[in-house]
Amino acid sequence: MSNWRINRRHLLTGAGAIFALPLLESLFSKKALAGAASDPLRFVSLYMPNGTYNVQGDAVWYPQGLQTGPLTASSFSARSVFAPFTSEIANFSVLMHPACSARDQAASTVPDGGGHVSAITTWLSQQVLTDVNSTQCTVPGSSFDQLVANAVNKPNLVMSGGCNDSNPDALTFNYADYVSYNNGQPNEPHKNPVELFNSMFASLVSSPTAPVLAAARNHSILDSSLADIKDLQSKLGKTDNQKLDDYFTCVRDLETKLFTPVSAASGCTPGAPPSEAVDNVDLDGSLSAVYDQRVQAFFDMVVLAFKCDLVRSVSFTYDGETCGRQNNPCPTSLLYDNADLTGQLHIGISHYGQNTNGDEKCISRDRNYLSLFFYLLDALKAATDPSGSAILDNTIVLAGFNVTDGQHTGNAEGTPMVVGGGKNFMHPGNCFDLQNADMKDLFYTFNTFLKLGMSNFQGSTNLLSI
Repeated sequence: MSNWRINRRHLLTGAGAIFALPLLESLFSKKALAGAASDPLRFVSLYMPNGTYNVQGDAVWYPQGLQTGPLTASSFSARSVFAPFTSEIANFSVLMHPACSARDQAASTVPDGGGHVSAITTWLSQQVLTDVNSTQCTVPGSSFDQLVANAVNKPNLVMSGGCNDSNPDALTFNYADYVSYNNGQPNEPHKNPVELFNSMFASLVSSPTAPVLAAARNHSILDSSLADIKDLQSKLGKTDNQKLDDYFTCVRDLETKLFTPVSAASGCTPGAPPSEAVDNVDLDGSLSAVYDQRVQAFFDMVVLAFKCDLVRSVSFTYDGETCGRQNNPCPTSLLYDNADLTGQLHIGISHYGQNTNGDEKCISRDRNYLSLFFYLLDALKAATDPSGSAILDNTIVLAGFNVTDGQHTGNAEGTPMVVGGGKNFMHPGNCFDLQNADMKDLFYTFNTFLKLGMSNFQGSTNLLSI
């Protein structure tokens, strides 16, 4: 056999088991895998409607003295909206003074009663509606959340606390109920948590995954190459045949391990649906007694959808812009100066100058909104990605208002806004002054963090350090 040579066909067919095997994670060290892990990157928007109090000289959404840099408990006064949440400082950053040129342009051309329509329509789209008299939506293009969904080829999850606009202004199309757009059409938000749960998770069962089922149909590389293997063995000597036999025995053992059916990941177990108390749609705000429970049910589904990698883009509105929701029960620990919110409408709270102790009521209402923001952050922090990293560390959660001042006095310090999570590419735990930046720049920066590949966002290519 000393003069025998293996030709190209023998090499390729006899070694087919080598070339046909997938790249297996089990063949690499955990340290190497940790360095090469590619966890999903995600975006969440939480839009707060109506506007609020953040007046110059008393900016309750900003650190004392407008101090930039690392946040500490002492950064916030007792009046601050963040005073009850100082234990969360490592999970979020405050963004001060970003401009929104699209909102300002829309507000100058749209008769929308103080900037409400211009605020909600431009929050994610950064585009101005083109025809205020149209019966159809005229916000052009797609909003940022939809662009994220398009880039990763997964659905965009859009949800709302439920209350519709109670005063749709003088517009034919009611823009005040929509914050998310797909190719010029509004994305209708889910408003019933139980219906959303059933539509997203009812089909999740413990069964072999698609790759396993495919492997079961053609499960053995060795069996499919048996004729070529025997042909190769007939041309080898005793020593080489022994080596080859040992090798194929190892391959057979590996195949047995690989193709043993497995159940769906435990993180995808849907669990129990939300309570029957939120199996409804709250269009007029009359079900405010379970408002927090409703929002938490939506946020629980966001976490589960991320764990199952069903979606990577989420948009949530606490309610429609100018919604007439009566105040939901607010924990006493969140009230500032024992502000009485009983019977107060959220839109009325936003117009703080018309109310006795109006700023205190805004602070208290906003703390309730933020308590839900931190509920989501904590849940995302407790959940993990395949690499073991917290899902929160791979997720951008943008929250805030886009009406700069609820009273429309023009005396606002800036748009109240925070960003949570993203520790694997951002720097939470800080206050950043974006005085010279536009929200377009913020979304272009998010695009870069999320590796979406956009060459610009609404013309911006300006990267921010946040």
